Amino acid sequence: MWTHAELSATTFHPPCGFVGQTPSKLPGNPLVFNTAWDALRLPGMRHKVEVASPPVPGLFPATVALCQALVTAGRNLWLDQPSRSLIHQWFCHKSDVCLVSSPEQADFTLVTSPARMPSLYELNIGDGADPATATTLLIQLTDLDALERSLWQAAVARHSGLDPHVDTTECALLAESPDLTPTFWHQREELQEMLPWGIDIFFIHDGSFVALPRDMAFPSALAA
Repeated sequence: MWTHAELSATTFHPPCGFVGQTPSKLPGNPLVFNTAWDALRLPGMRHKVEVASPPVPGLFPATVALCQALVTAGRNLWLDQPSRSLIHQWFCHKSDVCLVSSPEQADFTLVTSPARMPSLYELNIGDGADPATATTLLIQLTDLDALERSLWQAAVARHSGLDPHVDTTECALLAESPDLTPTFWHQREELQEMLPWGIDIFFIHDGSFVALPRDMAFPSALAA
């Protein structure tokens, strides 16, 4: 079995959404920024953040921490919330983040409920010759356990130079999940054909998150 250190040493590609950022100069918590970076280097490893209770219902603590660390002033954010919701109003008043009306305009897309997930085809996968302009997708889920195990298996397979493989039981759990549908996985698999353009994704539950970088194939069985 590969260790996290071995996977980190061989699979890391600088995530495009983080290019040009200096943690020590960000207004948010630099520890959370670095933890998010590590999550993209180590897909399948759950990362926890110690944060206070969320300021409004409907946001997980880890969601607030990631947004405060990553969605900095001047960045465009699309929310799956109506403009009169408490969550939308909180983002309006918390910072200089610009809330946009279309996912394709967003630097960051926050999905607080997977039932309101936009099509991945609507998201910005990078502008012209610059993949660094792509959207980073943040998704709140009701549970991370099956996804965490499956991502870890896929990360081990990638390290080994094998085709991504996920246990069929795990595939069934994920494919039947009310959070992430087979359509979601099919769209992501198609975006894989457009690398280095694509979308980096953070899956969030409560105070934890796992990441799926754009260049990691995972898993074709779910897109069948």
